[in-house]
Amino acid sequence: MIEAWFILAIAYAFCHATVGFLDKLVLRKKIYPLSLNNVRFAFNSIIAFVIILFFFQTNLTYSSAVWILFLAISIIYFLSTLGHFFGLQLEDVSKAIPYREGLSTFLAYALPIIFLFEKLTVYHTIGTLVIIIGTYIILSDGKKIIPKLSKGIMIITISGIAMPVIGVLSKVAVENVNPMTLNFFTYTLVFLYITSTSIYFKPKELKETAKFLFEDKKLLGIAFTSSLLATVGTLFLNFALTMGKASQVLPLSRTLPLFAVIYGSLFLKEKYSKVRFFGAALIVAGMFLINF
Repeated sequence: MIEAWFILAIAYAFCHATVGFLDKLVLRKKIYPLSLNNVRFAFNSIIAFVIILFFFQTNLTYSSAVWILFLAISIIYFLSTLGHFFGLQLEDVSKAIPYREGLSTFLAYALPIIFLFEKLTVYHTIGTLVIIIGTYIILSDGKKIIPKLSKGIMIITISGIAMPVIGVLSKVAVENVNPMTLNFFTYTLVFLYITSTSIYFKPKELKETAKFLFEDKKLLGIAFTSSLLATVGTLFLNFALTMGKASQVLPLSRTLPLFAVIYGSLFLKEKYSKVRFFGAALIVAGMFLINF
């Protein structure tokens, strides 16, 4: 039987794969990626606030421990964004991404077991390993890629570690607060961090990106849609964490490459080798083993 947390975790992966697809369309216009994140996180925060306003009840009377969780999650999220951005500037994408996603999926499985004391099953373990193998095959196109230790790899490792850590902290947080509230404070704080960084290091790019997007209504619509899907997708994940074990939900959330293959094949007319479709099949098999 397929549980609700399973569907929500897959919905998260689908939403964020769609976000990646839409962001590609925007970045084709040579927009500075970090400045695009400024606009996107601003939209994320506004959308999260509107959803809270109309659909949820929330308050600000949380314990200091909860506020520390909000702060920790937002700072790690910010470091993950920087690690992804600067890591890919220094390292070949074909080497960095398979490595990062494999590491992130493994940690998404291991960290909840270590820190939340969740019990594992044989099917769960095999399913996670199959997803890791399938993800690696898709992202590396079946090639044997062993990244050498470099500055870029060390920086992108931050991103690979950060996301599963955020997942574990979010699991703790949603036991005390509404998942949408967690969304709102995370996005708002990350927006403030990224904006401050951009104003200090790249003020010209930030101003030009904002001007370009708001003059091009089509691109602005795409950016807004990306933010809407990102916000809703993260809400799905946070609700999934309230229902299922983090050691099951989080590895499922790392199945984005499966949907990336589907999008690339259907909409970008990208041609994939048979080995990549084999990798996609492995991910699907792993998903259902985790739900076993």
